Amino acid sequence: MLLLLDNYDSFTYNLYDYFLQCGAECEVIRNDELDVSTVLSKYKGIIISPGPGTPENAGCTMEILEKFSDKLPIFGVCLGLQAIGQFYGATLKKANYPMHGKVSEVNCTVNHPLFKSITPPLEVCRYHSLIVEDFEELPINVIAETENGEVMAIEHQTLPIWAVQFHPESILTPQGLKLIRNWLSCFSLHYTTKL
Repeated sequence: MLLLLDNYDSFTYNLYDYFLQCGAECEVIRNDELDVSTVLSKYKGIIISPGPGTPENAGCTMEILEKFSDKLPIFGVCLGLQAIGQFYGATLKKANYPMHGKVSEVNCTVNHPLFKSITPPLEVCRYHSLIVEDFEELPINVIAETENGEVMAIEHQTLPIWAVQFHPESILTPQGLKLIRNWLSCFSLHYTTKL
């Protein structure tokens, strides 16, 4: 069972539906209603949903990262990427141009498992006015970015943590379902190699 941490976003149930379409069992719980003490006993992984505001104002999101980033696989979407980046020390700042419902082409790391069978260029839908940068000295790899260098996807160097700044669950991200399926493969591989 996966925990989908709902940061009060209108896209949360679209994301939930994509995970169900990929065969995953998922439970949606709002960021101010989760009993954090039950997470390890109930869930095998965590999805941090998009949402308004900043990571500090997203209920228990930062607490989840503090307690479980080294214990469970995590996938962040939009605000989820911002929270993961900030948790590891990246800089969160206002973007030069807010992107709300805008489509961008993203350059992805070739042969990365998150982008397996995804045909370039990856067109994605973005809904954000904040960006994360300054990953150079951190245990994070940037695995996708826009042409002007805005970070669009990251992975932890040693832990099973991945995140995307865009919305894979949007109809304007045509290969989004494939990306969710790829994350589930990365998630499954983590458990297979851990046994």
